[in-house]
Amino acid sequence: MEKFFEIIVNIITNVIVVLLVCAIFFMTYSYIVINFTNRDYVNYGGYTILEVASGSMSPAINQGALVVVRIDSDFKVNDIISYKSNKDIITHRVIDIDSHTGLITAKGDANNVPDLNVSPDSVIGRVVRTIPNAAIWRKVLMNPLVIIMLFVTLILFNFAFSYNRKKEEGEKKFLLPFKFKKITIRKREKKAFRD
Repeated sequence: MEKFFEIIVNIITNVIVVLLVCAIFFMTYSYIVINFTNRDYVNYGGYTILEVASGSMSPAINQGALVVVRIDSDFKVNDIISYKSNKDIITHRVIDIDSHTGLITAKGDANNVPDLNVSPDSVIGRVVRTIPNAAIWRKVLMNPLVIIMLFVTLILFNFAFSYNRKKEEGEKKFLLPFKFKKITIRKREKKAFRD
């Protein structure tokens, strides 16, 4: 039973370490892309993840949600798109596309006034997935201090289990410092020889 418990703990520890390494990789990649290439978003294989900062798309997308945006220019009326407006990224629903100029009219579901004359060149892409209330988890789990504390906790956890195992093995060796060899029978006498 102890072996089974030890295997389960090792599996869980390894999974957490892999997830932390992935989080560190994505944090580093995001930091480099945003700070050294002067981009407003990060391209993860044709997708980007954005945080919704206002309630302009309520009730479809609430504040604090994360949206997964497919980076392309393939969208139609009634799709939800993310686009750049000055230094902001806005996620609103397309309500009209001018067939002559290609300019887009978008509007937040909770807004009274539409966003006029959105250039197709400013569109990042179409929202393909919404993850409600995920922004708080992203902020917590992508915090470098939290990741460092998780690594230290895992190292201490691993050390505690390996120390207990070595201690138990040491006790067994102390209790049984020798092995019995074979028992030989000589004229009805039984003798055991030790090392």
